[in-house]
Amino acid sequence: MPARGEQDPADVVTMRETARRALGLGEPPRADELDLLLAQLRGQLAVMIPEVESLAGRRLPGGEQAAGAALACAREARRLPQVSDRQAPDEGADLARRLARALTALCDHHDILDHDRS
Repeated sequence: MPARGEQDPADVVTMRETARRALGLGEPPRADELDLLLAQLRGQLAVMIPEVESLAGRRLPGGEQAAGAALACAREARRLPQVSDRQAPDEGADLARRLARALTALCDHHDILDHDRS
């Protein structure tokens, strides 16, 4: 929960729903659906990565382990959106699932660190 006057830009519920859709992709997904989903995942990661990094930077005493794990996850997720787009539909679905797993992990870290903050 953000402190009074602060706004948490991370809509974790929506991000988790997007990740669930990506993880449940049928084979092969329609190209337009896949393109939209990849754009959503990348955009949500662009919001969540700095949010988790910021929360980890404000860790409470005794929260070093959780903060360290969150920062490692954010570093890994930061490189994923740079992976080039798919060459074939199944590669795009695999990329969407990779991005979704990273987004889900960041949401988990966000929840842990945000809970510690309140």
